[in-house]
Amino acid sequence: MIRRIIGTLLGIVVLMFLGRFIFATFPELVPLWEEAKSYAVYLFNLSVSKIGIVGTVILIVAAVSAAGVAGVRR
Repeated sequence: MIRRIIGTLLGIVVLMFLGRFIFATFPELVPLWEEAKSYAVYLFNLSVSKIGIVGTVILIVAAVSAAGVAGVRR
């Protein structure tokens, strides 16, 4: 369990540094990122107003789970 937590934290740190490197290398992507964040916030707020916070959290978990297993083949 500790190994999984450390692996997850390490993955988050790697993603943070990778994002920082990408934005430093390609500064023209920053406005695109800001626009994507504003759309995500809008969709989140719309979902909360329609189905509530619990339904929104369940929807997000389901979407992440579906995306996570989409590429897994047996």
